[in-house]
Amino acid sequence: MVRQATRQRGKRPAEKANDKAKKKNKVDGVYQRAGMKQVVTFGSDDRVVVNGKTIKNCTFCNGFGKDAKHKQYTNCPERQCQQRNAHEYILTTKDNSNGQSTLRERILNSMPVNSVINPIMTKPYNQLSTDLLSRNFTINSAEWTSEHAAMSNRNVRRIEFMCFHVSFLASNGMVDADRDGIVVDGSCMNSLITHSKVARKFVYDRTPPFYSPLTATEGEGEAIGLDVEPVVM
Repeated sequence: MVRQATRQRGKRPAEKANDKAKKKNKVDGVYQRAGMKQVVTFGSDDRVVVNGKTIKNCTFCNGFGKDAKHKQYTNCPERQCQQRNAHEYILTTKDNSNGQSTLRERILNSMPVNSVINPIMTKPYNQLSTDLLSRNFTINSAEWTSEHAAMSNRNVRRIEFMCFHVSFLASNGMVDADRDGIVVDGSCMNSLITHSKVARKFVYDRTPPFYSPLTATEGEGEAIGLDVEPVVM
């Protein structure tokens, strides 16, 4: 005996209209997760605009890093690349962070400072734009100023008698080619490391012993005045 297939009854126009209305009344999760707006109809006339969810990008590379799939700075490849070659300080007022005080103590007490004045360090910037003051940056080296060399007591360590060779990072987490190798004086450095916001600011110390020769070009160590044997990381 051959069983005959049951024939489905077609939906009436009223039923089709009802199904269509139900779809309109439902918020589409795909559009929601994509951050897109959508109009949801309730009944025959009431319409509501539903905003999409806020898309959060990595606060270090702004979602433009090598691996754009990550959303948190904790697993950012660009940040990990910086950490390989330097010691990281995170400046923030959140959770009573001591990053700012630790970095300031490093500069004033233990950061190697070259006593031989490099010609490129004699004319440092004494002020920076608001854009640069808010950026993440790397400290490549430090030197004493000519004022310090003229002092009778050269054991005094004060930030105003120092100048710094720094590189600023772009919004994608990589070194900004137009802001690489800038020399700033002590007052600028003081402004750079004074951070009074919750938003995290990342500072990288590449001075010895945190300097890694793995990424240095030939002769770079002498060019930036290294007076401590570099450590291979």
